[in-house]
Amino acid sequence: MYIQIIDGVAELTLENKKLKLKLGDGIVIPAHSKHHFNANEQFKMISTVIKSGYED
Repeated sequence: MYIQIIDGVAELTLENKKLKLKLGDGIVIPAHSKHHFNANEQFKMISTVIKSGYED
């Protein structure tokens, strides 16, 4: 999955590592990885799912 922040700021916890994402930042979240978002203010993001064709 590819995430891009298009407004505001969010905190992403990806496999117990905290990342601060701001306007314009993008990140690839590997399949089946443990993750969640937290935000103290409103934010907007675009989420794009990238399928390899090998997954169920």
